[in-house]
Amino acid sequence: MKGVKRVLIPFLAAIMIVLCLSGFAACGEQKAHGFELKTGESVEITVADGEQADDVMYWATGDETVAVIENDFFLVGMAPGSTKLYGMMGDDTISLEYDVTVTAYSLEGKFKEPGFYAVKSQEITLGKEYTEKWGIPVNAMSGNQLSPWQKCMIWYPEELETSEKQYPVIVFGSGSDSTYATAFVPSMLQHFASYGFIVVGNDEIADGLGKAIAGCISFLLDANKDEESFLNGKIDETAIGVLGGSQGGAGALNACCNFGEISEKIAAVCSWSAPGMTLGRAIKWYADDFSFNKISAACFMLAGTGTIDSELIIPLREMQDNYNNCNSSPFVVKARINYSDHTDYEPAKGYMTAWFAYRLQNDPEAAKIFEGSTAEIKNNARWVDVEIKEN
Repeated sequence: MKGVKRVLIPFLAAIMIVLCLSGFAACGEQKAHGFELKTGESVEITVADGEQADDVMYWATGDETVAVIENDFFLVGMAPGSTKLYGMMGDDTISLEYDVTVTAYSLEGKFKEPGFYAVKSQEITLGKEYTEKWGIPVNAMSGNQLSPWQKCMIWYPEELETSEKQYPVIVFGSGSDSTYATAFVPSMLQHFASYGFIVVGNDEIADGLGKAIAGCISFLLDANKDEESFLNGKIDETAIGVLGGSQGGAGALNACCNFGEISEKIAAVCSWSAPGMTLGRAIKWYADDFSFNKISAACFMLAGTGTIDSELIIPLREMQDNYNNCNSSPFVVKARINYSDHTDYEPAKGYMTAWFAYRLQNDPEAAKIFEGSTAEIKNNARWVDVEIKEN
């Protein structure tokens, strides 16, 4: 292990002071550095005056990260049980130990953990009847024609190959210049599949209008009837969801409105850092006749409070307008992730997973996150500007 950065010593001391004052630290005789934490009841960490820490600090045992203090200095993501934690920043380790007992497990934490299903995947090249069904894609800003997308990757529970069950579906739309193979996307889609979903991504890099998402759904519906497909009879056509981030978030919303019977098949949508109407119209990521009032799927719209989202992509006032105008959807959730920014995946992971478990699998634990006055998302310090309505 590398040596300890001197700057972290007062930082760590500040952490302990805050934990003591907040009642989480057992600091009476200073013989033990211990505290009790309920996962999901995030502890806000105050940094001593004059000290700054730009990196993420991890609390870990060995190679296994069990908790994270993010740039906003919230302690989150711990698993239940007693453990010794060591403060880390980058490659540097602080020698002070903390005995931690986690006494409860938030539902957000639960859905951030991998599901119970072993996952397999297959890459499939699709024909033009799917990739060009609604025309060859163009660059929304320049109008230049793009190369047609060709492939999709399908993640699915391994048991699907021998099971007689049908499975719910999530179709994902990537952000600008990204595909199903970009950065964190494969691990994210595999995570969803571990909860019992068939999950589909594609290699379209500019799907603001949702054509690739709709093409994937069209392919899945045909595959469900194709006796030669491994998906034959395996898709629950009443439980199809769409998800997208950034430009893909606009694509997911458009997919719910502008594709006739395909749109009618969509039961749930999650738009994640999708642009507001002002920006979306300006860069032509929303179809001319798009309207939030045309969305008939249950709708979860989320974004971060960081500068990119709140000042450029989706200001809160526009997010509020979108929520207010979403009146044909049976169930609508608006929420922002505190101290998070444009398409930050990890902070959104738990509740995005839970959203589809709730709407497509009728999961009773996931329902507790979104239903009623005690809905966890309403009482989670990490989530702000939360509104929920049934139409």
